[in-house]
Amino acid sequence: MKRLIIICEGETEQEFCKDVLYNHFFSRDIVIETPLIKKSRGGSVAWEHIQSQILLLLKENVTCMLF
Repeated sequence: MKRLIIICEGETEQEFCKDVLYNHFFSRDIVIETPLIKKSRGGSVAWEHIQSQILLLLKENVTCMLF
């Protein structure tokens, strides 16, 4: 089974992924994970924080998408 990580800005985006996207991807043998952006409080986050989180995830050899 493949793994897709969708980094979410806040809990609303995270819930959308779980409620709407999870079953769609799971039926195609893809499990999604929805971590929140570190240092996010539901608003704009400096690119440096997002970039460092993406780079850590890429070291795990995963596909990631910002949502």
